[in-house]
Amino acid sequence: MPRLSQTLGNEVNPKAGFANGKESLPPELISPESIWSETEKIASSRTFRSAVGQRHFLRFAVTEALQGRGHLLKEYSIGIAVFRKKESFDPRLDSIVRTEARKLRARLAKYFESEGKDDTLRIHFPLGKYTPTFQQISRNSKAGDEESRVLARRNEPSDCDCQTSTPGALGLSPPSRKSSPLLAPHMNSRHRQALRIAVLPFGNRSAEKRDEFFSDGLTDELSHAFANIKGLEIVARTSAFQFKGQPMDVREIGRKLNVDAVIEGSVRRAGNRLRILAQLDDASSGNTVWSASYDRKLSQLFAVQREISTTITRELGIHFDDRQPLIGVNGSSYDFAASSPVLYEEYLQGQYFWNRHTVEDFEAAIGCFQRVIAKEAKFARAYTSLAYCYVMLPMMKAILPSEFIPKIRLAASTALEIDSSAGGAYFALALPLIHDFDWSAAGDAFRRGLELCPSDVIGHAWHGTYLMSVGRSEEALSEQEKVLELDPASVPALFSYAQTLYYLRRYDEAIEQFRKALALNPSFPREHAGLGLSCVHKGSYMRGIAELESAQELTPGLGRVRSNLGYAYAVSGNRAKALEILNELLRLFSPNSFPAAMIAEVYIGLADKDRAFEWLHKAVDQKDLAVFLKTDPLYDPLRPDPRFATLLRRMNLA
Repeated sequence: MPRLSQTLGNEVNPKAGFANGKESLPPELISPESIWSETEKIASSRTFRSAVGQRHFLRFAVTEALQGRGHLLKEYSIGIAVFRKKESFDPRLDSIVRTEARKLRARLAKYFESEGKDDTLRIHFPLGKYTPTFQQISRNSKAGDEESRVLARRNEPSDCDCQTSTPGALGLSPPSRKSSPLLAPHMNSRHRQALRIAVLPFGNRSAEKRDEFFSDGLTDELSHAFANIKGLEIVARTSAFQFKGQPMDVREIGRKLNVDAVIEGSVRRAGNRLRILAQLDDASSGNTVWSASYDRKLSQLFAVQREISTTITRELGIHFDDRQPLIGVNGSSYDFAASSPVLYEEYLQGQYFWNRHTVEDFEAAIGCFQRVIAKEAKFARAYTSLAYCYVMLPMMKAILPSEFIPKIRLAASTALEIDSSAGGAYFALALPLIHDFDWSAAGDAFRRGLELCPSDVIGHAWHGTYLMSVGRSEEALSEQEKVLELDPASVPALFSYAQTLYYLRRYDEAIEQFRKALALNPSFPREHAGLGLSCVHKGSYMRGIAELESAQELTPGLGRVRSNLGYAYAVSGNRAKALEILNELLRLFSPNSFPAAMIAEVYIGLADKDRAFEWLHKAVDQKDLAVFLKTDPLYDPLRPDPRFATLLRRMNLA
């Protein structure tokens, strides 16, 4: 085997000293020769032709894994060996390995969808890891049978309509209702008593890749349906979707998500016909408890969702009222897919964009929801989803919330007029109340929403932010811990938790949580910014500025991170850079559109208190929701000044 420095761009002899890759191989033996042959096939493919760095990354990682050194694949070693970084390379300041790993995963997925679709050996890089895994695909698995892969590891249901497989039919002993682990939730969480389940993303087995939004939408709709059932606690979408497209043992998923049961399946769409496969798995044993296949028309989609939901709740031993609406409008089941299948697809596409959490996708989602509402005025959840998008935009861009407040209020109020049980609308409605500094009414709105939707991740996260705004820091931390429990592998959940730790001045813990979030996805700007500010407040200026610059590079247009960077330059002593940013922000300022708080932030860094207070008063006039006067450590230098108490009174916080 060549030395590490010789592996880049050179052919590696697979017979020269392999350790059989025991740490990465599945139980069935896959020869090192076949793994290396597949690696070279991928590296020389058209997909990888122009990706020199990713070819080197792939060859190096596979070589190390096959030599038994996969556990040593870390950012530092990869940076030195693959990207020829110097010994002073610091992965915390230079994200090249994380960025290239993300590109490598995407390029591998593209290869196996095109040139490599018939390959029987697959190479994967699990999210957040640099050690490859190898999976042998049965040669008998033809493209037409892809939809069965989810169920094939145990037993596939009959191909006829709605044939179910009971535990006995699967060769398993039917679980006792008294002893089934599904009926006795794993009590390794100090909070929960309810059964906890995860709805994994249903696979898209349709001919069109673009139909992925439809399979994702079905997953979301089922999750929403289960969330309305008392006695169940649903793992949030972001945590469940980390397993999308990744083969993994159900028991491992159960451990990672702390769930009692897992629901999985696939969707094949052909015109207006659907074939849906679904199954319920016991997360402790890995056994299939129930499975079924459905061949239906698109217009029958809601009926299928209801059938799956009611059957699974019965299998879980939970009492369920057949009359209970799962998709509620005007207090009753509303078959939107049957009456408006084209609009329903538009709604699912909006949800697909919403879940991508970028400015561009929020704007695309707004367009989808507006088109739905324009033609179907009685679909409450479209109004709630639209309100959510309006809430998020001013949090992501350097714009004021004032132009969105009337839109949020109208959309959320309309949703509640249509369906008084729409808990999510109460969460959205709390934001205009906060904008008006009506903190008591906003708290009531959050409480009402959480009564209706006690497991809603967005509700708990936004409520935690509200509690932080009014200075109830410890309660805010408790809410964010609840968010993490509901959404344990989510970048937004980790961000909310880390941000709360930052407000509590627990910078070391905040830094740790921000890094965990970035390990899951290094391309999120808010996480880089939060990590940067935490480092700056701790006195690690160079490291903090590097993270803030990364956040700025990842932010489309001008974001609030620009003023964070100006503040960081100022407190670090780089006055020239700080003034450069300050002058840029002053040129952009407009009382009706540009946040005055961003300018105040740079003045605070420059220790110009008079001008800082002047611009903070303008921020209060603008009713900027991003001003956390009660808790943000940014304002600590101003707190002893009597003028600070005046600001708090103006915001009804004193």
